[in-house]
Amino acid sequence: SPNRAQNLFGTGKDGYTEGNPGGGIPATETTAAQFNTFQEELCKLVEDEAVPLVKGDYTQLSLAIRRMLDGFALATWINQSSGSGNALYSVVWGAADALFCAVGVSGTILTSPDGFTWTSRTSGTAQHLYAVAYAGGQFVVTGGLGTILTSPDGVTWTSRTSGTTEALYGVRCSAAGLWVAVGGAGKIQTSSDAVTWTSRTSGTSVELRNAAHDGTIWVVVGGSSATGTILTSSDAITWTSRISTGANGLKGSAKNRANNFWVAVGDAGTILSSTNGTIW
Repeated sequence: SPNRAQNLFGTGKDGYTEGNPGGGIPATETTAAQFNTFQEELCKLVEDEAVPLVKGDYTQLSLAIRRMLDGFALATWINQSSGSGNALYSVVWGAADALFCAVGVSGTILTSPDGFTWTSRTSGTAQHLYAVAYAGGQFVVTGGLGTILTSPDGVTWTSRTSGTTEALYGVRCSAAGLWVAVGGAGKIQTSSDAVTWTSRTSGTSVELRNAAHDGTIWVVVGGSSATGTILTSSDAITWTSRISTGANGLKGSAKNRANNFWVAVGDAGTILSSTNGTIW
């Protein structure tokens, strides 16, 4: 630009000056080319983040920057200090309480409102805690020797009678509010409130690791290192064994409801799929 302030920000880094009319020094002039460059670079940043350009909307740039930062955060994982040296097995986000809750060995429970700062909570047990879930405004944790803990806020925890002394490795709640906990020796415990639990007959004595619900059926997976086990139920009371095409124990399952597609995963890189949860 004419009358630029040469080397204002270092060698070769010119800037603008208001000039000094009294001293005969003119202010820096701007050109249409400069403004067009500013405009196009800013517009490109906004459009690259799929934010539509709307005349009179003065939030577009900030929205684009937030999306860009969110994308960076998802692509880059940053190690945070938990304040605990114990192994952590499961974590959940409690939406209504706006709180993360993580659980692990020796009764460890940690909570955080933002994923950065974590606070240790008193669980009241020394048992290993294997799973945590959140639904209906409460956290539910399962663990060793049939441990079940509940909390309305992630801070104060209450021990519940599970009806089993087998370790409970997984817990899930359906949209209708039915809780299912699964564990060793084929144990399946159910509850409508996470307080009173009932033992159900699974028809198997193998270790069960995970329960999932798609709004219609329950799918429970488990097994030994040599055999995968899949159970299904429409009511969590009567369970049917399904043929697992994998020869390895299964650890988890999930469903893409939009495509009606189930996936189960397990030992030795096992991945099984199903379009109905019953035939794999």
